[in-house]
Amino acid sequence: MLHGALRGSLDGKLDSTAAGASLTVTATNAGLSGTAAVAHAALDMKITDPIAHPILDGRLILDGVAAAGLGGSGRIEAKGPLDALALRLSAALPELAGAPARIDAAGTLDTASRTAAVASLTADWQQIPIRLLAPVRLGFASGVSLERLRLGLGEAVLEANGRITPVLDLTARLRVCRPG
Repeated sequence: MLHGALRGSLDGKLDSTAAGASLTVTATNAGLSGTAAVAHAALDMKITDPIAHPILDGRLILDGVAAAGLGGSGRIEAKGPLDALALRLSAALPELAGAPARIDAAGTLDTASRTAAVASLTADWQQIPIRLLAPVRLGFASGVSLERLRLGLGEAVLEANGRITPVLDLTARLRVCRPG
């Protein structure tokens, strides 16, 4: 049940043939009063060979997002077949618990095996750089698992391996690397 009034404008266009489909959706000053809002959102998605071997090429751009006390902008790009879908994410939040935050990440999603490989990740929050030190593999087939996470957090390195859900079975180590 919705509590609040919907507002804003939404425009969309879908073109479809047996060879593929194209979807464009734009939202302006849209939201649910008191819950979430977006100043501008644009989705542009193309799918070729949707029945036999779907290949995506799309992007979602969000500007002026506000929800749950957070606000910012972001961009997600997806390109390729569903078993090797290349993803790129970038987001910026001008105010996250007292400081600006940003994140950029890239990886590949395999929807058939329900796995993802994150190739790169950089972030910054409260002037603490966060970076992926080596590619990490995530699994979603039966809960959530990760393999060989190595994350730099300022002057520390977090290493983790194992299952997060449905049962926590995770080995983690945090090392502080002090210069000279």
